[in-house]
Amino acid sequence: NSDISGLAVLLSGAGSYYEREQLDRSALTDSAFLDWMRPIFDAVPNFQSLGGNVAQGFARGPSTAEIGILPEAQWLLQLNGILSNETVVFHYPRYNFVLDFPLAVWADPTAPLSDDERAAVAAFGEYLRTSAQGRVTAYGLRPAEGEPQTGDALFGAALPYGIALEPDYGIAVQAPQRQTAETLIQQFR
Repeated sequence: NSDISGLAVLLSGAGSYYEREQLDRSALTDSAFLDWMRPIFDAVPNFQSLGGNVAQGFARGPSTAEIGILPEAQWLLQLNGILSNETVVFHYPRYNFVLDFPLAVWADPTAPLSDDERAAVAAFGEYLRTSAQGRVTAYGLRPAEGEPQTGDALFGAALPYGIALEPDYGIAVQAPQRQTAETLIQQFR
């Protein structure tokens, strides 16, 4: 989870730096870009002591981290702890790497899905579009369809600090090839 979140941060940063959504290996390994990102990573005194939940570490105050780029859900879940130390302002980057989790079924030609299995997948897909699925906002996640409402506790509490019910999602940064992404992650480990 932290590697995926971290990769999303790096790709969003690269999109912002280059002001484009298509990123190749040369862009992601360019020393000027890496130098530009370095202050963000240097703002964290010790990644080892930060722990697996960066937002939770951020809630310990500026001695732990001065800036954070994280999935919205992590910020929302830790908002009260963060605010106990100081006021925070949230911003949505113009170039986003969206962590989307589509419902997918891989077909194995040697063992095709049964009618019951297909029906189960279809039923789950339908559930994801029901109003009951809107309860994900209690975990800081956005519903599969629609947007959170002011009555959703985590989102409502974060509105004064810049969290948006209907944010401008900006420009979606495209994922690079796996090897390129791994190379980028290694630059900051």
